[in-house]
Amino acid sequence: MGVTVMLFLIGGLLPGGAKEAIRQSLSAGNLDSYAHVGFCAVAGFFAILSGFRWWLVVLLIMGLGAFIEVAQVWLPGRSPSWSDIVDNGLGLGFGMLLAWPFCRCRKKDENG
Repeated sequence: MGVTVMLFLIGGLLPGGAKEAIRQSLSAGNLDSYAHVGFCAVAGFFAILSGFRWWLVVLLIMGLGAFIEVAQVWLPGRSPSWSDIVDNGLGLGFGMLLAWPFCRCRKKDENG
């Protein structure tokens, strides 16, 4: 989970020129939306499986996403976007929903 969060931070705080160079080298058109959904889904999935409370996962991951969006105000070639926040929420919800059945099974096994 730590690696996912670090990649999310690095990707979110890259200046515009570096971000464009990476996008072109990967031939990855509109990577932003997929990256937001993907990183938040993975982070949410593993955070829930690690035993964090759902409300804490939402608070931390959405808070991190909001911090990155605000920080982009001061990064050259970057600008904050409400659609990025929405993508974060969609990915987070998806990851948490995917983790839920595994958490229920794990709790049943622990309780007998």
